[in-house]
Order: sequence, then structure tokens, then C-alpha cells
Amino acid sequence: AFSNHRYYDSNLITFPAAETRASAVEWRRVDGVYAKGKGRHNQAEAEAIVNETVKRLMDPAFVAAGHTIGIITLNTDQQRLINDLLDRARQQFPQIEPFFQHDIAEPVVVKNLETVQGDERDLIMLGIGYGPTEPGAQVMSMNFGPLNKEGGWRRLNVAITRARREMLVFSSFDSAMVDLNRTNARAVRDLKHFIEFAQRGPRALAEAVRGSVGGYDSPFEEAVAQGLRRKGWQVVPQIGVSRFRIDLGVVHPDRPGDYLVGVECDGATYHSAATARDRDKVRSGILKGLGWNLVRLWSTEWWIDKSSALDRLHASLEALLEDSRSIAAARVESEKSTLAPHLSLVHNVPFAVVTDHSEDTDLSMTDTPIEPITELKIAKSFVGWVTPAIKGEYRVTDFTNVGDRINAEAFYSPEYDAVLADLIAHVLAQEAPILDSLLVQRVARAHGFQRTGRLIRERVLDLTEQKHHLRNDPVYGQFVWHSANDVAAWNSYRVPATVDDGRSVEEIAAEELLTVAALISAGDMPLEIAKTLGVKRLTSAARERIENVIKTMSDL
Repeated sequence: AFSNHRYYDSNLITFPAAETRASAVEWRRVDGVYAKGKGRHNQAEAEAIVNETVKRLMDPAFVAAGHTIGIITLNTDQQRLINDLLDRARQQFPQIEPFFQHDIAEPVVVKNLETVQGDERDLIMLGIGYGPTEPGAQVMSMNFGPLNKEGGWRRLNVAITRARREMLVFSSFDSAMVDLNRTNARAVRDLKHFIEFAQRGPRALAEAVRGSVGGYDSPFEEAVAQGLRRKGWQVVPQIGVSRFRIDLGVVHPDRPGDYLVGVECDGATYHSAATARDRDKVRSGILKGLGWNLVRLWSTEWWIDKSSALDRLHASLEALLEDSRSIAAARVESEKSTLAPHLSLVHNVPFAVVTDHSEDTDLSMTDTPIEPITELKIAKSFVGWVTPAIKGEYRVTDFTNVGDRINAEAFYSPEYDAVLADLIAHVLAQEAPILDSLLVQRVARAHGFQRTGRLIRERVLDLTEQKHHLRNDPVYGQFVWHSANDVAAWNSYRVPATVDDGRSVEEIAAEELLTVAALISAGDMPLEIAKTLGVKRLTSAARERIENVIKTMSDL
């Protein structure tokens, strides 16, 4: 998808997969540093790649599927280091040795960017290697070895198209640290956007910021930019994002590859027209939807009192920077923190951390200090009694044991009702509560149907409704439960059993989201809920769903 969009003008002919997910490309952030000079390698990143390789080769499901692994580095030093670490791993874990033998069709291979042409594997791990040279540094060199050379984008294109099924991208920095205003290399720009793509999925393609696309549009913009620079801000004119241009981009002081805010320098004449105002509302709405903070400065305000206008603009930027730093600090704190003794209130349902391990102990909610924690228990009613939250595994339904009963030709026959009802119950036994459309898809795929049209949906849900409970989600969608009693008694949350068992937030019932919400004590709650449930990417739609579920239930 990325190469098709970036290099081939979306003209490649592609074929759909029977199994779909948001993206088969995943970003792995590593707390590593790049050793410049003689070493020219990244030890922590190499270790992370080797650990993942060993983990996959010792995963029975991965091995049984016959999947193969390829590792790509950007330079030979990192390639050599990974090979050395793999040699040690092969000595430590002799059971993985067969996967490295040259007499098999596709052994584990480690190649650098210059030698990987022609190789393919089911899983490709791309190690960037380059990055900060000091722990915690927020600024790094824009030198990425072969990517900075002429035609470097072709090398990158080769590297990111070697994977058949899955790709992991390892780096010691996030995309915000790649400062497009400090490099003209096309491949470096593309690398920044590919990391964004790996982190956020296909949505990132439309949201990619491409740095300055020209000079100032007017003397007014230039005057504002110079004024902001005197205040200490780094300013870039005419920032390109999708098909829009932002007059001035103010670079985030802590993340030099990101923008803190976009400054719109508007003239009164342009905005006096009704159609222009309407158009500008749409434009601003889209840019905000792409993650921009926007502030507006009027030319009339500037010319009447330049000094005061600049001070007000500076104060706005300072406030936005403070908010940004507070959010970042809270996120770091939430990642470091463990559950601490506390009382809290989540969606008006009180919960406490307690030391009791018995499943049937009732505890009244009081203000008495609580001893060091061993277990979290969540209240299920306003009475104040608590029951334990249960962590389980979520697995996609396996029809192997019932496959001999499946008959696609009899799907619509009344005589097939009993079998179809049993198949529905089989899915619910493993996955309930499950989104109704997902239940229909499971049953349809088991019969070999690749599409789930109206007739199939009605057939499955009509039988489902006779014995099970269909419940409208408080926010959106309809979920299928074994019975209505299960809703009231629900106190569990489930994490993917394997990488192939992941769910999107939209496929998780509100009751399960709320159970996890009660476990979160600090930080970005939607993000923490998604991480706890094994959701790989928190899209804006998923974040909105979580927030709406919590708000809706708290209003009940």
C-alpha cells in the first residue's frame, strides 16, 4: 500500500486478501542508540530483532504455518552484529538451528539494503539502526547511510516490498524526530512517512506532512515569521499536508520533526466573503482532523498594534507547548507507573485496590487507607460490593472439530437449521460477546462464502435471535451474547491469544471496554485501554468510541 501510494501513483494492480486487518506493517520502538564511528551499529535494536526472531521460530503456530523470516539492515555493520547475535542464539536454542540451514527453501536470512534485492520472506524485520547517539536525545543526525545517496528511495522501496505476509519496523526514534527541514533526501522523507504508516496504518498516507513547499505567500507572513523567530520559535513557511497548505508551521521545540502549531495569516478582505468563510471552515476542520493545532492572526490586528498581536500569539504558543508537555509527561508517567493503592471513580462505578485473594469476599467502599495491592477488584453496582475482574484469552473460532457437519449447499435449507444453530453456538462459546457482523462473517467464511450479503446476514441472525441475546451497543453496533444474564454479570476482559487473534476497538463490546477502564488509574485512558486489550493501533475512530462508551455509561 505504501509503495503503491508513494512510488507508483496508485497504479499497481493489487489483489484482496481473504483475511483482512488494518495493516500488516507494525512499528516497534526500541530504546537504543546508534554508535557512530568504528561501530556504526545499534546494539539494543539488534537484540530486539534477534529476540523477536527466536520468539517466532519457537512459536508452534508460526512454525506449523511454514512461515519464513528475513531481516534487513541499512548498513553492513548492523548486519554483522545481528548475524553474531543470531549465532549465539542458535547455540543457546538448538531447536531453531534447522531454520538457518541452506538446504531448505527459504532459511532465515540477514541482508543489508544493498544486497536484499530479489529476496522475499513471509515476515520481514527492517532495522533502521541509525538514530540518536545519546540516550534520551531529542535531536539526531539526518544521515541514514544509503538512503541519503542518489536513488536512495529505490533502495527503500525494495526493502519495504520484501514481505509476503507481515513486516516489523524497528527504530530507536519515532517519526517526529525526522526533521524534513534539515534534509532534502527523498528517501529520508519517505522513511519518516513509512514509520508513520507502520505506526498508524493507511490513514497516515493522507496525513503525511511534507515540509515546506515554497516561500512566503505575502510580506505579512514573512513579518510574522520574523517576529516569532525573535521570540525564540523555529518557523517554516508554507507547510504541505495533503492538498492544503499551512501558512507558517511552528516547529515543536521537543520534537524537531513535528509541528507544535500551524499559524494562519489571514486578511480581512478574503474572509469577508460568505463562500470563503464556509470554505475556510471546511479547510480548518480537515486540518484539525489531521492532527493540527491552528491559531489565526489577522492582518488588521497586526498592522494596528504589531507588538501586542505578536505577544498574544507568543502567549498562545506557550500555552499550547505547556499542554503538549503535560500530555507527554502524563503518558510517560502512565507507562512507568504500576497500580498504586487508591480509591477512584470510573464511569460513576467505585472501585478499590484490595489485598484479599478470595473470590467471594465482599468489601464495603470506605475512605480507610488500603494496604499494598495484590489484586484489583471492580464494583459492578452502586451498592459498593466488588467482584474480581478476570483476564482471559480471545481466540478466533476454530471450526476444525465441526468441519464435517458444514454443508454450504444446504445453507438456506430449513433442514439445516439445527446444524447452523450449532455452528452459531460454537462461535459464541469461543467469542461471545461478539459484534453481530463478525459472527455472520465467521459463519459465512466457514461455509466458504467470501461475501456476507443481506440474505446470509438475515439467515444467521434470525437463528441467533431464537436462542441468544442481541444487544444494541450503548454507542454503536450490535453485539451477540449467550443470554441477557451474561450482560449483567460480565466482569472479564480478553487479550489476543496470538497475533492473528487481534480485535479492533469497534469489535469489542462496551462492557469489556468498561471493565478495562476500571483498571486504568492514570494517563491517556483510551490509549491504555487499547494497549491492555492488545489493540495494535488506536485510530481516531477507536479513541472516539472508547470515550463515548465511558461518557455514555457514566451518564446512565
